[in-house]
Amino acid sequence: AFLVDSGFKGAIGFLKWIGINADFEALQVRDACVASKRYMPLTTRFNLASLENQLGYKFLHKGLLLQAFIHPSYNKHGGGCYQRLEFLGDAVLDYLMTSYFFTVFPKLKPGQLTDLRSLSVNNKALANVAVSFSLERFLFCESNYLHEAIKDYTNFLAASPLASGPSEGPKCPKVLGDLIESFLGAVFLDCGFNLNHVWRIMLSILDPVKNLSNLQLSPVKELLEICQSYKWDREISVMKKDGACSVELKVTKKGSCLTASATGRNKRESTKKAAQLMITNLKAHEHIKTSNPLEDVLKNSFRNEATLIGYNEEPIDVVDLDGLDVDNLKIQETFDEDPETESKTSEKSSSYIIRRVLTQAPSEKEDSLTQKTIREAGGSSSKTAKSLLHETCVANCWKPPKFECCEEEGPGHLKSFTYKVTLEVEDAPNMTLECYGEAKPTKKCAAEQAAQAAIWCLEHCGFLR
Repeated sequence: AFLVDSGFKGAIGFLKWIGINADFEALQVRDACVASKRYMPLTTRFNLASLENQLGYKFLHKGLLLQAFIHPSYNKHGGGCYQRLEFLGDAVLDYLMTSYFFTVFPKLKPGQLTDLRSLSVNNKALANVAVSFSLERFLFCESNYLHEAIKDYTNFLAASPLASGPSEGPKCPKVLGDLIESFLGAVFLDCGFNLNHVWRIMLSILDPVKNLSNLQLSPVKELLEICQSYKWDREISVMKKDGACSVELKVTKKGSCLTASATGRNKRESTKKAAQLMITNLKAHEHIKTSNPLEDVLKNSFRNEATLIGYNEEPIDVVDLDGLDVDNLKIQETFDEDPETESKTSEKSSSYIIRRVLTQAPSEKEDSLTQKTIREAGGSSSKTAKSLLHETCVANCWKPPKFECCEEEGPGHLKSFTYKVTLEVEDAPNMTLECYGEAKPTKKCAAEQAAQAAIWCLEHCGFLR
């Protein structure tokens, strides 16, 4: 109730009131992003840009994307795998799917909403999404058995893309579904816990509406609902022998008894197989209707537009300015004889594109002058980069920085904006800074990125300490 009515802040306030501390340090998120640099040597193993283009997201911390594809069996990089990111992504995905179905189907019962969420985020559904993006090609893994299992499953899907029965084809390797969850966990960290951003990514790659076109309840749950509906008795007997598990199901109805048996590696697998056999027998003898009750409900259900519930937090700034490799920046300077022709110095980092625009070639006197240190604007370190940049200009009697949206891309539901900020450094009359930020989903975030680029440039060019 607090979440729907007052958002995250209200829900967290309620948790504190009942004695549950849900606070965390933003520095921990930033540290997790910076720590992912240890995986960067793996960039030589596959094309990161190609993977980012496939998934529709450009990572600020590339190491997180690499970590999201490292299986625990891989040990050529000094340790670490995707499991922590998978744990985080699993929780995030559960919340996003809950929010999706809660807002899209306002008339459904809680049990039906739970079934829909389970069907959309079960391992097989996520694995099929991973295969559709060919994510298995990027997996770091040293298990030959797992490679063969993945190959068998992907070949099966390629030959029978519509096959969805629980007993059809080879077993789905869990790692395929894990890749989707670890990727979403990596995105969640990389964008500073910006749930709006992960929401858009989830809608673009998972498309929950499309998953509803082929609903397939768990056979164990389906059989339970059938027995409850027709008021039949159901019995299960389990027997273990020679490492195998055998399950026998008995359904008693109106004096008659139907049985189904199956053997598997464990009780869960055997029960699932036996339940599927029992449902098939019941349908074959016309004891039950063949329609799917959940599908029937959805066909007649009113649908709203999907919205994200409760998120009203400010994203965490995870940009690591101190970690940028300034020494290895490639700088090119060209000067034209025409003083009105701009000559540009381009500095590229993993986070920003920064151009320093010289309105004319510097004079020998200016070139020999040491760069003057700008007076600090002062104030709290918690201020935004945009605010700090404005205060720096005021403190040094410079003209205010000019922010401009120079690029707008994407469809209406996945817009991205790129901002640039132009700053005249009056202590060096012939120099103007033109700084570009990365594309961001909101104009506010894009302008903040450009301001961070300007602050970075002022600091590392020696104008600001």
